[in-house]
Amino acid sequence: MSLDKRMNEIRKAKKMTLEELSEKSGVPSSTLKKISAGITTNPNLDTVQAIAKALGCTLDDFDDNPKNEYNAFLFKEEKPLIQKYRALDDYGKSTIDLMLDREYERSKHSNRNEEIAADFSPSTEPQLQTDQEEYIEMAARGGKIRIEKDKAIELAKRANAAPNSANRKDLF
Repeated sequence: MSLDKRMNEIRKAKKMTLEELSEKSGVPSSTLKKISAGITTNPNLDTVQAIAKALGCTLDDFDDNPKNEYNAFLFKEEKPLIQKYRALDDYGKSTIDLMLDREYERSKHSNRNEEIAADFSPSTEPQLQTDQEEYIEMAARGGKIRIEKDKAIELAKRANAAPNSANRKDLF
């Protein structure tokens, strides 16, 4: 895809006008209009770098034959997600980063919890699995819950103090 088409595609995905791109990049709007129309097909490197920075992308994003090895390994479904991410403002990017970090940690714990749960046989007695974080995984009666370490310790103390196992299930 040519520079003019790629620049316009990214700019429109970000809902940015040529005038806004000019302000953000420092490239004169007349130059941007010529590039956008395909009149200027080989702008200088400084101009393209300024445009890429203003659009939140890299020079590789304008390349017809990307040499970026990371780009070569993207799945078809991932490319539009990356384009949408790049179109976000700083607040949107920080929101997505936070959500992605939390979901990654949840998924990582979920996968580990499935492995841990497979090691437990269904039981009426609670079993604790601790990690070096502030949470504890509790497997009881074939199920599992994830709670804060302090709360789990308090529940375990109360369970041990309960006179019989019938009272213990009310604790969870």
